[in-house]
Amino acid sequence: MEEIVRELPADHYIVHAAQHAVEHCFTLVVQGPSAPVMIYDDFNDSENPPCRLEPLLKLEWLMVVYALYCVAIESGCHKHSHKAKKKPNKKRKIVAISESL
Repeated sequence: MEEIVRELPADHYIVHAAQHAVEHCFTLVVQGPSAPVMIYDDFNDSENPPCRLEPLLKLEWLMVVYALYCVAIESGCHKHSHKAKKKPNKKRKIVAISESL
């Protein structure tokens, strides 16, 4: 499987693969042609982070790929401006000043 995924563009992919009746889903991380192909697998809610980046070799027993989806991963967290937001203009009464001649 590693030879095939090396041809993919560098990105993150959700993979649905199997061997006989055993199906498995994991996140595939392709970083480039010379970088090792890595996976996120083994979710554990009690750990921080809940998934570890591991080599694809761990899942070499998977022979059939049913689906491969490229996903958009945000890099870093959202950056918000700390500037105060402008309040909308309140309706103001226009006072007419009459001048005496």
